[in-house]
Amino acid sequence: MDIEIYGFWGIVIADVIYAFPQAFLLLSAALAVADSRPYEAARMLGANKRQVFFHVTLPGVKFGVISSIFLVFTVTITDFGNAMVIGGDYSVLATEIYNQVSGQMNFNLGSVIAIVLLIPVFIAFAGEQLATKRRQAVVPDNAHPLVPRKNVLFDSVMFIYSSLLCGLILAVIGIVIYASFVKLWPYNMSFTLDNYNVDSQGGLEPLKPSIIVSLMTAVMGVILVTVSAYVVNKVKSTIGSVLNFFSILPAAVPGMVLGLAFIFTFNSPANPLNFIYGTIFILAISSAYHYHAQGFLTATTSLKQISSSFDETSACLGAGLFSTIKRVTLPIILPAMLSIAIFFFMRSMVTLSAVIFLVSPSVNLASVSVMLLDDAGNTTQAAAFPTCIILVVLAALVLMNLVLRVLKVKSRSLIS
Repeated sequence: MDIEIYGFWGIVIADVIYAFPQAFLLLSAALAVADSRPYEAARMLGANKRQVFFHVTLPGVKFGVISSIFLVFTVTITDFGNAMVIGGDYSVLATEIYNQVSGQMNFNLGSVIAIVLLIPVFIAFAGEQLATKRRQAVVPDNAHPLVPRKNVLFDSVMFIYSSLLCGLILAVIGIVIYASFVKLWPYNMSFTLDNYNVDSQGGLEPLKPSIIVSLMTAVMGVILVTVSAYVVNKVKSTIGSVLNFFSILPAAVPGMVLGLAFIFTFNSPANPLNFIYGTIFILAISSAYHYHAQGFLTATTSLKQISSSFDETSACLGAGLFSTIKRVTLPIILPAMLSIAIFFFMRSMVTLSAVIFLVSPSVNLASVSVMLLDDAGNTTQAAAFPTCIILVVLAALVLMNLVLRVLKVKSRSLIS
C-alpha cells in the first residue's frame, strides 16, 4: 500500500483504529437489549431485510449512533499520541499544545489553544442534545429479547467482513509482538528473547503499578459514570442537564492538559490533598477523569434503553428508590457496567498523555516506559512492554466474557 504514513492519512488511519473499540462498546450497549416484537411485526407486514434495518434497527439505536459519532469526533480531535508519533509536519491542536507547553514552556499560549480545542465540543454537545431531545426508551416493560435468526448467506458475508476487520486489528497488534522477538528492527530480524530482559527503565517492574492503577480506575470509573448517568436520566431538572454537560466534557480535555492541571492543583502545598501527589492514587484519579465521558455515554445509552414503566411498576408495588435500583435497574445494566469497567481498565493500561507528567521515580507505568525506551533507541525492547500489556488485557477480556455471558442471561430473563 503506497501511502505516505507520516502526515494526514497516517493520523486518520491510526485514529480510526484507536476510536473503533470505544464506538463499538457504545453501539453494543444500544443493540444488546433490542425488542424482538417490532422485528416480528415488520416481517409479518412483508418488510424485507433492508426495510427492517432502516425502519426498525436504526431508529432503535438512533441515540447510540449519534452518541458514538459525537464520541469518535471528540476522541480523535483531542488525540495526542497518534498525531505526535506519525503526524510528521501535519500539526493538530493537541500536538500544538504539547509543543508550546513542553517544547517552548509557553504555558499561556498552550492554555489558549486548549480553550480553542473546547469549542468543537460545545458545538457537538449542542447538536447531540438537539438531535436526541425527542428520544424514547426502546425497551418497554413487556419486551421480548431479540434472538437473531440463522441465515447462511448473510452470516457468511458478515463473517468475511468481520474476519477482514479483525485481521486488520490483529495485524497492527501482531507487528508489535513480532518486533519484540527480533534482535534489531528492521536490520537484524533473527529470533531472540533478550528483549524481555529489559535492563533499563526499571525492567518489567512498571507492569505491577500499571495493573494496580488500572484496577483502581475501573472501580472508581464505573461507580462514577453509573451514578452520573442515573442522575442525568432520572432527574429531569437543571441539575441533570448541567451534570450531563460536565460528564461529557472530559472527552475534550487533551491528556497533557489534564496532566498539567493535576500538577498545578495537587503539587501546591496549600492543597489539603497534596499528599496524593506522586502516588498511584493521583494516576488512578487522572485516568478515571480522562475517560469518564466515554464510560458515561455508554452507561447513559444503556439506561435510555429501559422503559420508565419499570420504575413506575416498582413504585406501585411499594418499593423504594434504592430497592428499585438494586432489584430492577442494576440487574439490567450490569452487563454494560462490566463492559465499562473493562474499558476503564484497558484504557488505563495504555494511557500515556494524561500520566506523562504525573509519574515519579517511585511510581512508573508500563506505557511511559515504552516511550522512554523508544526515545532511547531501544525499539525492540520497547515492543516487549506492549506485548506484556496485551497479555494482561487479554486475560481481563477472557474473564469479562465469562462473567458477561452469565449476566446477559440474567438481564434478558429480567426484561422478559
